[in-house]
Amino acid sequence: MSRYLRARIFMAALSVLTLPLVVAGAATADRGQVQPGPGGKYQDYLGSTAMASGTGADQCGVEPSKRKGNWVCLDAKDKPVQTFRPNGINSSYCISGNCWNRYSDLQADASISGNWGYGGTILGHVDLYVSYNLAGAETWSKPVQYKNSRATTNVILTGDLINAAPGATGSQVPGKFSLYQAGNIPPGLTRSWAPNGYKSYDNTMWDHSQVHQWSWNTSGYSGYWYAYIKSISTHTPDKVTYRFYSVNQLPANAYGAGWRA
Repeated sequence: MSRYLRARIFMAALSVLTLPLVVAGAATADRGQVQPGPGGKYQDYLGSTAMASGTGADQCGVEPSKRKGNWVCLDAKDKPVQTFRPNGINSSYCISGNCWNRYSDLQADASISGNWGYGGTILGHVDLYVSYNLAGAETWSKPVQYKNSRATTNVILTGDLINAAPGATGSQVPGKFSLYQAGNIPPGLTRSWAPNGYKSYDNTMWDHSQVHQWSWNTSGYSGYWYAYIKSISTHTPDKVTYRFYSVNQLPANAYGAGWRA
């Protein structure tokens, strides 16, 4: 082999070694960059059995002092249980105190809350809220809020858009998943997705639901706890303007929670 050919081979190998390292999903979180999926970290709402498969969900039927492992129980029974109106305007619908409100064809909100802990210890109480506004084929969630009674770390808020008619599990609309890193939050402080919440735009599907997940860690315990909620389904007859169905028309597994290592 000539010296010239050996030199060319060496330079080619060196150029490969000096290429920048690109890690999938390493986009800057606090800018709300699109992340790869599906079913990855902070996307625990995905799948046909997402609600049932959350680690620790089976502990919610057990007396708190006898629970095992990590758990989250969304059973905000202190909230009043409201009923929906047939016309779906200015109406509310609640499941175990976790509620959806519909103010018009284009405005709605949702809230979930409950206790979370480890074994027989209740570590905290979490309150989560999101407000939705529709404009054409855009869904804008603002505010997206998080509040916890315990100091929590690495708090992550995510937004996603799924193609989901009422009762359907749905599937991700490609390229709509976004992540916001809210950081470490003191107990009792409400933190919102800054500065402008989460927006999604799609005019290719007939039905939408926007889904938000909140995930958090706490000092002294491994893994993260999470909770998610899906919006009332929306529909369009022309793929130009989307409107909310009546308030009780939710996708399958409309809310859920759990723990992940």
